[in-house]
Amino acid sequence: MADLIRASIDNYGTRRLLADNGQRLRWMVADLVARVLRRHPTDLSDHDVEDFSRTALSMHPPMYDDETLHEDESFVLGDAAVATTEVFGRHTYDGPELHLYGEPLDAAEIYQETRRVHPAGVEVREARFDEVILYRNAVYLRRDGTIRALYESARSHDRVALQQPTPADLRLARTLPDHPDTVYLGSPGSSNFGHWLTDDLSRAVAAARSTAPGTRPRWVMTDRGTLINLRRQESLGLALGDPDVEVTLVPFERPVVVRDVRYMSQPTLHPVRKSPDAIAASREAVVAGLERPDGPGTRLHILRRGGAAGRKIINGAEIEDLLSRRGFVTLDPITASAREQAEACLRADVIVGVMGAAMVNSIFAPRGTSVIHLAASGWTEPYYADLAAACGHRYASVYGPTVGTGSPWLLPFTIDVGEVERALDDVGAV
Repeated sequence: MADLIRASIDNYGTRRLLADNGQRLRWMVADLVARVLRRHPTDLSDHDVEDFSRTALSMHPPMYDDETLHEDESFVLGDAAVATTEVFGRHTYDGPELHLYGEPLDAAEIYQETRRVHPAGVEVREARFDEVILYRNAVYLRRDGTIRALYESARSHDRVALQQPTPADLRLARTLPDHPDTVYLGSPGSSNFGHWLTDDLSRAVAAARSTAPGTRPRWVMTDRGTLINLRRQESLGLALGDPDVEVTLVPFERPVVVRDVRYMSQPTLHPVRKSPDAIAASREAVVAGLERPDGPGTRLHILRRGGAAGRKIINGAEIEDLLSRRGFVTLDPITASAREQAEACLRADVIVGVMGAAMVNSIFAPRGTSVIHLAASGWTEPYYADLAAACGHRYASVYGPTVGTGSPWLLPFTIDVGEVERALDDVGAV
C-alpha cells in the first residue's frame, strides 16, 4: 500500500510539498489517496478509506500554529521580536452550503475536514522594519549575521516555492532610495490576480487608512509581468480612488534592499482561513468608485481560454451556448480592465466560470450572489468554497473528467451540460 500511495503522490508532483512540511496540498493528498484506493483493487473497506483520508489531512502538521501567531504582538522572526499593531481582527465565519455536481470526489468531506483541522479566521497586523530585503516575492531580514525569511511573507504552505538569496545574489542587490513612507505589497501568490485581490489589495487599503496626513505612500511591488502588473496597478488605483497611482516595481530575481518599510501579515491562510474584514475592506474601497447597478442583477459568465495555464473546457462551446440561452453575458478577463471586471461582478446575481484566479473577482459581487465554479475532477480545492463563505455568497461546483495525466488543475476537462443546468436550477438562475 505504501508503494501505491507513494506512486500516486509522485504522479501529482506533491512529494516535495510533503517533504517540505507544506500544508498547501494536504487536503488534495487526502482526496487523491482516497480516490486511488477506491479505483485500485484492494480489500479495504469504505470505512478504512475514509479513516485514511482523515489521517492524511492531519499528517505533516504545519510548522507553526497560527493560533499563537500574535500572542506577544510580534511577527515570527526567530528570537527577534518586532512590535506590531492590529489592522484587521480575527473572527470566525460559517462555512457555505455546498452544492456539488458531476464527480465531486468527497469535496464536501474534504472541505469540512480541512476546515475542522484549520478553523477559520485570520488576524492581520502591521509592522515597520528598519530594513528588509525583497527577493522573489518574499521578505528577508538580517539577523545575527544571517538572512532569514519573514514567516508572514513565506508561511509553511508557501515554503515549497521559497528560494533564499545566495551570497552571490546579495552581492548584486540594489537599494531603493529612501522614502518617508514605503509600503511593500507582495506575497508568494502576487503573480496571480486572484491572490492579489484577497492577499494584497486589502493591505493597501489598510495602509492608506493609516498613512499620516499629507504623506503619499510609495507602493512597492515585485515585477511579475506586463499584464499582471497592469491589473494590479489598475485595481490599486480603484481601491485608493487614485487612477494615477504610481507603483515602484522591483525585480523578481534580484534582491532589493528597502529601508524604513511597512509590511502587513497576509489576510488569508490557504486553503480555508481568511479575514472577512480584509476582503470586505477591498470590496468596499473598490465598489465606492464604481457605477452602482440599476435594476435586476445580471447573469455573468467569466471566460477562461485555457492555453499555457491549462484548465480548458473541451466542450466549452456547448457550455457557452447553454449559458447564452440562459441569459448570461460573457466577460473576458484577459481583455477587460480591473474596473470592468469588478463592475461586472458588482452587477451580477449569478456568476459562472472555470475555477481560477478570475473568479476571485466575485468578491465584488453583493452578498447572496450565487457563484458556480466549473472544475476538473480531482481538483477539490476548498479555497473558493471558503471564499464564498467569507463573502456571504451561495456556492456550487460542477466537476468533469480530465483528459491526459498530471495535475488535474492543469489538464483539459469536459463538463456535462446537464449538470450545469442542475446547478443553475438549484442556485436560482432559472
